[in-house]
Amino acid sequence: MRSLIAIPIGALAVGLLRSQMYSGVLRPHESRPPLLDLMLQLGAVALVAFLIGFVVKRRGWLAAALAYVGGVGLWVVVELRPSPPWVPTDVGGTWEAVTLAAVIGGSWSALFGAAGSFAARGMDRASARKAGVSQ
Repeated sequence: MRSLIAIPIGALAVGLLRSQMYSGVLRPHESRPPLLDLMLQLGAVALVAFLIGFVVKRRGWLAAALAYVGGVGLWVVVELRPSPPWVPTDVGGTWEAVTLAAVIGGSWSALFGAAGSFAARGMDRASARKAGVSQ
């Protein structure tokens, strides 16, 4: 049940985060280096994925990856509103860039989702040992 709640909430967070980053809401100064923007974006995605993995515990990597891909899909539908890939357009590379972002971000999210679920299970084991119950 936690997975069913965490995945859509995480997808909404990722979709809102991506739209804010690209529409300029999170960019008060345009003089920031692009590497800093990338680090901030990856750090925010990692935090969302870690929290999803921490909540889901089992298969947190999968839940975090699904949330990221869902967030990218939401961002594409709401922010970009592109034409379907089978319609010829003058803009080249849009779908390829979105697919690449989904693959890289999905892998990044899966990694931090796994770290979150590992941390949650470790805390559960530590609290069980503290209570005197062995697992």
